[in-house]
Amino acid sequence: MTVGRKIIIALIIIGGLALLIVSSFFIDYQKIAQKAQSKETVQKTPTESLPAKIIEEKAIKFSAVGDFDIGEKFTQTLSTIKKLDTEFTLALGDLSYGKATEQDWCNQVNSSLENKPFEIVPGNHDIEAKSQISKFARCLPNRIKDIVGSYPDRYYFDQGKTLRTIVISPDVAIDANPNKFKSGSEEYLWLQKTLGDAKEQKIRWVVVAMHKNCLSIGEKSCEIGQDLNDLLIKSPVDLVLQGHEHGYARSHQLAFSPTCLTIIPGKINSSSCAIQNKESQYEKGSGSIFAIVGTGGAEARPINKSSVAMNLFNTYHGSNTGAVYGALLVEVTNNKLSAKLIENQTGTTKDSFSILYKDKSP
Repeated sequence: MTVGRKIIIALIIIGGLALLIVSSFFIDYQKIAQKAQSKETVQKTPTESLPAKIIEEKAIKFSAVGDFDIGEKFTQTLSTIKKLDTEFTLALGDLSYGKATEQDWCNQVNSSLENKPFEIVPGNHDIEAKSQISKFARCLPNRIKDIVGSYPDRYYFDQGKTLRTIVISPDVAIDANPNKFKSGSEEYLWLQKTLGDAKEQKIRWVVVAMHKNCLSIGEKSCEIGQDLNDLLIKSPVDLVLQGHEHGYARSHQLAFSPTCLTIIPGKINSSSCAIQNKESQYEKGSGSIFAIVGTGGAEARPINKSSVAMNLFNTYHGSNTGAVYGALLVEVTNNKLSAKLIENQTGTTKDSFSILYKDKSP
C-alpha cells in the first residue's frame, strides 16, 4: 500500500471519529436541556397552584365555677370540666364545706382532672376549722407558671399580652388579714396597681376572680364592699368571676357615666348603668360583666325576682327558675372574649356572651 493511500485512510478514520464525538455531544446537550426544562416545570407548577395558608389564632381556654360540696353533682361538675379540656380552672371558693377531709377532696379533683391546674380562689367556707385553706393549698398547689403574688390569697398571672388573670379574696380573712379592700388599704392599692400595670403593659383582657359578691339577685348583700366594686367597674375589668350565691347570675355590661355616677348596692339604680344587648355581644372598654357561677354542686338557692338589682342582670338560674349545675367555659383571643355556661347533665349551653375588641386607632 502506497503512502498516499495510507494518508487518505487515516484522514477518513479521523473524520469519522470527529463526527461521532460531535453527534454524541449534541445528543447529550439535548438531554440536559430537556431535563432542565422538565425540572423547571415541576418546580413552578405546584407553587402557582397552592392556596394561601390561613393561620388561625389559638384561643386561651379556661373554666370557672365555685361552691362545690361533695356528692354526685360535684362529681358531674368535675366530669364537665374534664370534657371542656381547658388550660386551667378557677375554683371560685367554698370547696368541700368540711364534709370531706381536704386531702380526700383534693384527691378526687386531681384524679378526675389528671393534675391539671385547678387554681384556688378562697371562699368563706374554706377558712373554717373543719375546712382549712392552708391544707387545700398543699394538695391543690399552684400549677401555673410565673404567678405573681401569694397563692392562694392574692395573685395574678399573664398569658402573653392577651390575658391577665387576677385572684383576690375580699372579706375572706387569711393569715389574720381581713381583706376588706377599703379604698387606700394595702390590698386595695395592690389591686389598683395590678390593674394599672396591665394597661401600661398593653395587656388586652383582664379577668378578676373572687368568691364573694356585691351586686346580687340572690340572698347575699354587698360583702366585698362598694369601694372594691367601684374600682372594678371604673377600671373597667372586662370580666369579674364570683361564686358564693348557689346558682348562676350574669349581669349586663355595667358602666359609670354622667347619668350613672355609681351603683349603690341594695338600691334601685338607673337603667343607664347597664349596657344591654339582645345578642349579649358587648364592646371592650365599655364596662364590666359580672358572672356569679356558684354551680359546682352545692344545693341551688332561689333567685330573688323582686330584687332591686334585677335591672342590672341579663341571665339567671336558681332553684325557682330552673337550677343549673355546670361550669363556665371562657375562651380568649386577642380580639374576643367569649363565655358559655355548660350544664352537667346535657352538655348544653345555658348562657353565652361575648366582648369584642374594636381597633379605634386612626
